[in-house]
Amino acid sequence: MEAPAISVILEFPGKQHVEAFYHPEEYTPPKEFRHSFADAGALILDV
Repeated sequence: MEAPAISVILEFPGKQHVEAFYHPEEYTPPKEFRHSFADAGALILDV
């Protein structure tokens, strides 16, 4: 059985806000856990 595909779109005012959201120290443990079993990716557009 395949897990359902879920898309999430987040909008940030700039790339520095994306970096601040995704790379804070307090997020590292849950991010490592999620990456250990998730099949996911990110696409960042700077328009």
